[in-house]
Amino acid sequence: MRNTFYIGAAALTITSEKPLYMLTQDERFLHPVLGDPQIRFEVDIIHPSADATDAWEEMGTYAAVAYALHGESERRTYPVKEGALPFYSIRDGRGSVRLYCDSEDLPFALKTRRPWTYIHIEELLLDAQALILHASAILYRGQAILFSAPSGTGKSTQERLWRETYGEDVTVLNGDRVVLQKTPEGFLACGFPVSGGSTDCNQGAYPIACIAVLARDTKDYPEEIGLTEKVRAIYSETSVPSMIPAYASAALDLMEELAQNVRIVRYHCTMEPSAPRVLHDMLFAAVDGDTDTDADAGSVTTLDPSDLKEALLQSFTKELPFSLMVTGYSMCPMLFPNRDIVTLIPCAKRPPRPGDIVLFERPDGRLVLHRMHAIKTEDSFLAVGDNQIATEEVSFSQILAVVSDFTRKGKNHSVDRFPWSLYRLFWRKTFRIRPLFIKWLKKW
Repeated sequence: MRNTFYIGAAALTITSEKPLYMLTQDERFLHPVLGDPQIRFEVDIIHPSADATDAWEEMGTYAAVAYALHGESERRTYPVKEGALPFYSIRDGRGSVRLYCDSEDLPFALKTRRPWTYIHIEELLLDAQALILHASAILYRGQAILFSAPSGTGKSTQERLWRETYGEDVTVLNGDRVVLQKTPEGFLACGFPVSGGSTDCNQGAYPIACIAVLARDTKDYPEEIGLTEKVRAIYSETSVPSMIPAYASAALDLMEELAQNVRIVRYHCTMEPSAPRVLHDMLFAAVDGDTDTDADAGSVTTLDPSDLKEALLQSFTKELPFSLMVTGYSMCPMLFPNRDIVTLIPCAKRPPRPGDIVLFERPDGRLVLHRMHAIKTEDSFLAVGDNQIATEEVSFSQILAVVSDFTRKGKNHSVDRFPWSLYRLFWRKTFRIRPLFIKWLKKW
């Protein structure tokens, strides 16, 4: 029996004297998704040879695995539980793996064990510039969102909540494992034929919107983390061949590159239906505006209007507030991008007045979050970002919502309470000398 399986950018051709034990999900990996493979492996499962028999007599109850890496031979030993399948694996630098199975156990093993359990797949994929991450991977409109955390933290719960909240827009790539494949276009989330206790296991390759490292909390909010913390979080949930120095080093280098090029956040979350909305709004409801903090550059916090306006109005129809992650720098120093989450309420509940932060729609369809600076006419007002000096005239009819409060690192702040009420008054009164403050803040 001979089959070629495609996992990420690797192709594994497995030849066996007996039919392999395969599940339906294994058959999904018989077709490539990334074109020609970067690397190919030949895997033979055969009856024991004299070499293998001698090795077993020498090692007793331990399996010896010999590798030829960069011209150096390295040996690892694995304890074999009583009754488990013994095998002897030799791998050379040309990408071949030979599994010698005990002749008496071979028929039983082929009927009960899939090949992924004993061919050291993590080493093979590292040669193809890929990692195996313990994560639940969902697909939202063609982009992958990965929930990574130790077992029992809530990966499956977040997956379920996303399905319930966004319906047909959400499908599952894998409920327990995902391959992070490096490609010339960037890292992709790819299917893996093993899914732990999950029944969701599919083939495919998708751009990664975010890796959310889950942390149970009493509130839902994302936290930006540093490079070292990102690598540590990925390392703890990745299959790493730590006993082989060359592979351990290659894995860490790949993780660092992943952390530098893929968005990774620590997502403090509840198990409540509100959890998906907060992460969704951070990833998809907002689009970065001009990050230049020069006031004359006219930087604005712009929002993608395609889904945001509809979602906002639907929430207001249900008499619910709407949460939105801030992006762009136009509302600094009060609101910082990718950290602070504002709560929007309809104007009927809070009639906008000078000093309030409002969400309005420009004539070109863009949605903008700025502060109402002053009343211009009976039907219009002047709006400006806290990090700007150029105002724009906006009609009252363009206002969609008003900010009532915001959340920073899990703590809620009302815009009407100290110190933010004082900040609002001070920032408006000092508008004429604002360039001096902005210049000082840029240095700070």
